[in-house]
Amino acid sequence: MWMSDRTRTQQRLAADLAGLVDVLPDETALPFLRAFWITIAREWTGIDVLRIDKFLLLVRSVTDMKIPNGLRYHLIDIYVDELDMLDTPRSGNLPIDVLLSPLQRLGTDSPTKAVRLKVKEALEDVRLSDWNRLEPAEQTGEAEQWDLEEEEWDGIND
Repeated sequence: MWMSDRTRTQQRLAADLAGLVDVLPDETALPFLRAFWITIAREWTGIDVLRIDKFLLLVRSVTDMKIPNGLRYHLIDIYVDELDMLDTPRSGNLPIDVLLSPLQRLGTDSPTKAVRLKVKEALEDVRLSDWNRLEPAEQTGEAEQWDLEEEEWDGIND
């Protein structure tokens, strides 16, 4: 990373280094990550202002989401459909609050606004109100958890 000066080279190298975790055997992936973070922490104060951006990119690449948003969208799309097929007569035997908690957590914890919107849309599905006899908006909890108006972070602007 230190000697790569071109943007494309830096991006490719950061992606390649971050991708090593996926191809390493399980027994060496954690030691690799440990060594990575120890090295980054040790060298961080010595990185000059001209090179800091490439190391920020490297750290961002390593900590980046490992699950593509396309897969998240698909799972969000089918989640309520699958619940619907489990309890078609709406017997009320499903612990719907427990079953919806992963979806709700994704809706509150996702850094991507599009994913949060997709989760909000799924949780407002009318089929969910059939289980608890609630209005769909009531099932999602407090309104402030869906702070969809906030801007996403788009990097450091100097």
